[in-house]
Amino acid sequence: MCRPFVLYLVAGLSACGGGPVPAPPTVSPDGAAAVPVTLAHPAPQASVNAATAWAGRIDRFSVAKAIDGYKRETEITPGDPAPLIALARAYVFFADNHLRTTADRAARSDALESAMDTSEKGLLASSPAFAAAVEAGQPIDKAIDACDASAAPALAAYGTALARYGLDKGFTALLMYKARIIAAMQRVLAVAPDTQYAAADRELGSFYACTPSFAGGDLAKSRMHFDKAIERAPQALETRLRYAETYAVASHDRALFAHLLQEIQDADAGASEIYPDNYLVKKRAALLALSINELFLP
Repeated sequence: MCRPFVLYLVAGLSACGGGPVPAPPTVSPDGAAAVPVTLAHPAPQASVNAATAWAGRIDRFSVAKAIDGYKRETEITPGDPAPLIALARAYVFFADNHLRTTADRAARSDALESAMDTSEKGLLASSPAFAAAVEAGQPIDKAIDACDASAAPALAAYGTALARYGLDKGFTALLMYKARIIAAMQRVLAVAPDTQYAAADRELGSFYACTPSFAGGDLAKSRMHFDKAIERAPQALETRLRYAETYAVASHDRALFAHLLQEIQDADAGASEIYPDNYLVKKRAALLALSINELFLP
């Protein structure tokens, strides 16, 4: 079994604090009690604010502001899956990139729990057929079969949140969510496999590497999914990092581990949309490379 998220052992990537950004107080002209201002079209403004903060997600504080903005958007437009999916992805990104030290473990766990809850709401909002199946009493892993391609972003976010939480908590949690993780990601592969830079193949690769063989782990499946994810979305350096820290470690393949991390360092960070993600992956890969002798003992 692999040792996921070994980067808890090394220094965090950002020392900046984070947290919700409070709205400025509203003061009436006569000094009376403040009265909230109701915007005519608040949802687009909340979305713009969240999107602007998200674009600066290399910075820890910007991710916190994006999370706060997406939260406000979900409150303003309840039932809209888009901000729920964006919020779930932001929670996972925050945990993966800015909550990686031992001191951050409680906050990381909270973020991943929030990602699971939010992504499930996003999935229910994305697929009326899925929601109806759950309401009728079907287990979630069976109801997922009702989802079509329009629900793929929500499915990918949901499966990713469950997988990250399971890997973070350990074997028991991973097994608890095993059926849902596999069902969600296999459904994405069936209806829209390129979703979120091949997230389904990437997460299944990690899952099969980090699960013991007696519980369904399979290194051959892991490698197949990672290779497929790289084929589908070679620009997403996250796949190579996860490949190294899960499959390469679990299979005791030091040469592959070193090769994948070197590929990350040699790669261009890419276009603006994925640049922040790849920039931080490069940072994480450089730190992970320092652990090679600990991970691969003679």
